[in-house]
Amino acid sequence: MLLNPANFITRNPLEDLSLRFSNSLEAYAALKIFPAHMVPKKTGSFYVYSKDNLRVLDTTAPSGSEAKSHTYDVSTETFTLKEHAIKGLVLGKDAQDFDTVVADLDAEMAQQNMDSLLIELEVAMYAKACATGSYAAALVNTLTGGTDTWLDAGSDPVDDYRELGQEIFEACGKRPNSSAMSRKSMNILLINPSVLDRVKYTQLASSEDILKSLLGMNEFIISDVMKNTAQEGAADVFAEVWGDEVLLFHKDPANSRKSMTFGKCFMRNQMYVKSIDAPALGRDK
Repeated sequence: MLLNPANFITRNPLEDLSLRFSNSLEAYAALKIFPAHMVPKKTGSFYVYSKDNLRVLDTTAPSGSEAKSHTYDVSTETFTLKEHAIKGLVLGKDAQDFDTVVADLDAEMAQQNMDSLLIELEVAMYAKACATGSYAAALVNTLTGGTDTWLDAGSDPVDDYRELGQEIFEACGKRPNSSAMSRKSMNILLINPSVLDRVKYTQLASSEDILKSLLGMNEFIISDVMKNTAQEGAADVFAEVWGDEVLLFHKDPANSRKSMTFGKCFMRNQMYVKSIDAPALGRDK
């Protein structure tokens, strides 16, 4: 009687390979659009200057006359921080039974927790930045299908940027220098017929360098983050965090006083993970 090999084969997991779905850190856009601004307290305020300094005044002063004076106004805006935290329980008695490739449960849980925090921040950023109700009507340009969207042959993204850029300038006195969108939208922009026609004779280093020059941008910020929208235990359903919106804004690279920028993310502490011993559970081993 021949031996049955199936009776002697064990299927141990590979020690040098495992699969894990995770967004790369470079894919997140939240703190690129709203740079972190560290604050000492969870509640506070900051000063906002009026635009009185831009008024055109008659400053002629005949010899011997007193110079005219002007005033300016400063108000305050308040902020309140929200604390976000998530935890995972790692029991030493369980770790003893895990295979080597996943035995470092502290590292596994730290990565899992960081993924959760980053995903939540990205979703909150997108909701805040792309809420059309937060902007004046002139600052929202809705492209209609058939003629205007960047997938349509007759569309002109360069003109869209020019028109909206002028509206932004008239609203705040600053020209937009940054644009944010999904990778999907960027790929559509790169193959738009109007864009290709304008750049076909250029010799710049890359496609995005060409777009920066063409559209007058210093930076393109790409959100390329996926989220799982399924309920726990159900089949996975993946979707991009960022939709088909394109954000055009002014970003001040200097994190300083008396500067104008699209937004900041007030933070008391940077995101971090830590391990806490909990012997009171009595189940470590």
